Amino acid sequence: MTGQPDLFGLAGRVPAQWPDTSVAAAEALQPDAKTLREDVLRAIRASGEWGMTADEVAARLRLTPFTTRPRCTELRAAGLIVDSGQRRANASGRAAIVWKPAPEGWRP
Repeated sequence: MTGQPDLFGLAGRVPAQWPDTSVAAAEALQPDAKTLREDVLRAIRASGEWGMTADEVAARLRLTPFTTRPRCTELRAAGLIVDSGQRRANASGRAAIVWKPAPEGWRP
């Protein structure tokens, strides 16, 4: 292993107070979550200094933002991406975080 956290280990952390439908949805996604995180991370790394919003990642990967936004949150928690401080409008016109690859050795 390269010192990176186990991306699959981030899946399945569903708070006990979530409705049963949310728990079922999280459990159904669990087998795909690692691959989705890897795809999202690869897209953000490929964007370099420009970075990407979760919605831009979704468009690039032909997914919905509802799939990519949680993956960005997980990747940020793992220290693999960082908030660039920049904001760009998403499809609804609201300001969205522009994510960039974390610098080598950076930890949250």
